[in-house]
Amino acid sequence: MQARTWLFIGLTTLTLSLLSLSLLPFVTLPSAHATVEYARRENKPCVYCHVSAAPGILDPSTGKVNTVACNERGFYYETHNHSFAGYVETPQINPKALTGPFRFGWAIKLPTAAQRVVVADVKGDNHPMLITLSPSGDAHQSELALWSWNGKAFVKDSSLQIAANADMLQVGHFAGSDQPLLIVTGDGVRWWNGKQFSFLPAPSGFQLIGAVRLLDGSERLLVALNGGDLQAYRVDLSKPGSSWLADPQAPPQSHEVQWAEMHGDPSLLEKIGMPTALSLGGLIGVWNLPTQHQLFLYLPKLNQDIDAVPDPDHPGQNKFVLKSQTWCVGLLNATNANDAYYTPPLAGKVCDVTRQSPIEPTTPGLLVLTSLSAPNTSGLYFFPLTAPKP
Repeated sequence: MQARTWLFIGLTTLTLSLLSLSLLPFVTLPSAHATVEYARRENKPCVYCHVSAAPGILDPSTGKVNTVACNERGFYYETHNHSFAGYVETPQINPKALTGPFRFGWAIKLPTAAQRVVVADVKGDNHPMLITLSPSGDAHQSELALWSWNGKAFVKDSSLQIAANADMLQVGHFAGSDQPLLIVTGDGVRWWNGKQFSFLPAPSGFQLIGAVRLLDGSERLLVALNGGDLQAYRVDLSKPGSSWLADPQAPPQSHEVQWAEMHGDPSLLEKIGMPTALSLGGLIGVWNLPTQHQLFLYLPKLNQDIDAVPDPDHPGQNKFVLKSQTWCVGLLNATNANDAYYTPPLAGKVCDVTRQSPIEPTTPGLLVLTSLSAPNTSGLYFFPLTAPKP
């Protein structure tokens, strides 16, 4: 495959050495569904672990049930066997954390081992849903699940079986703003026809890398067919069978987009021109932040704590051992490559990032999906975008 930097061509003159960037001094961030019993056991008020002071309780002033989403203490508690053992709360004193464009909103566990996540109104009923793609246990099979927030937890409304691995998912108006919202996975494209999901199969050699929204609002899929060059396609639902990819164009440059993202293992991302330091997390995105009016680069970052210890096989010499590692999401200013923001360390590996909250759909921010060690669970974090200071 011909190497090309395409979307990040405008960044190639910058020195993007993520390996030299230091992680902000935050504690491990985690969410708990603490009950009254847990509050009593720990002798802590509910707000110690939850975003709301009265989680799960009807608020008569609004007529809504208060959220049970957790803060960082609560998520640590839930993901560490309902214990605060080992938890050290470090004040967020780093100036970058206080003045950055994002803040911590909430964290919660999902009962699925998801690898991809999006938020979208796929049925056109003004009800945006959380959409996840998870392995189903069978070879080359996965489950696409649609979730609603009931004020306490995400509840699975429905699911579809996908005849492909759980590593390709994009949702958008790829056929045009006047056409249905499309769900594109490794086995093809689906859309809601008012009664059920219609389906067209994927063409041979289909490799879905990502998606892009241009400055004019139009959206395209980023696809490589049969190992060929990466192209930006729109979708034509009138085409029969698997010929729905239409109007291929060279991928746009970074200054031409509102946002764009690419997924793939590091070797694949390197083949299309991404430096190793950027491709390590398997996800690279650019986003013109609506409150900042600047283009930023976002991607997962692995932070490793390395220690030197005596090497028993070579007396008098040391060897390096890995003490611990955590993942976070970093945001880089695309104009000068300066690090603009880092999330606190997250529980598990970062699997996916999208730009919208499933609980407050009109609130932009970083929605981060992580893997967790417990079977069939994922971590979901939201960092809302804040308005810039005057």
